[in-house]
Amino acid sequence: AHAAVTLGAQYRARLPRPLDVQASFLACALALRKAAGELGGAQVERQRALVGETLGAAVRFVRGDASGGGGGALEAEAHASVRRATHHLRHLAAVWLPALAPAVAAHALAA
Repeated sequence: AHAAVTLGAQYRARLPRPLDVQASFLACALALRKAAGELGGAQVERQRALVGETLGAAVRFVRGDASGGGGGALEAEAHASVRRATHHLRHLAAVWLPALAPAVAAHALAA
């Protein structure tokens, strides 16, 4: 318990701005929780954008947009984009499922 109380003072120099003035780890807990929520939300948004970008060719294929080339080329690009998105989601699941609570991980992957 003593070690947890003194963590804030011990790592004060390495902590970001709002946390480096706290005297104990317990005082840092709320600020750490808020920062973790913000960082987690930003990470989910980045991953959502990346998966959406990866699926762009598949969306164009479904919409029938042939501006990216002939129908066969667009179909091949759509298949490749779905494979890339599936690979990316598997990687995210492998990283997030062991680290996050089940409800949080399910929300992050389905977001």
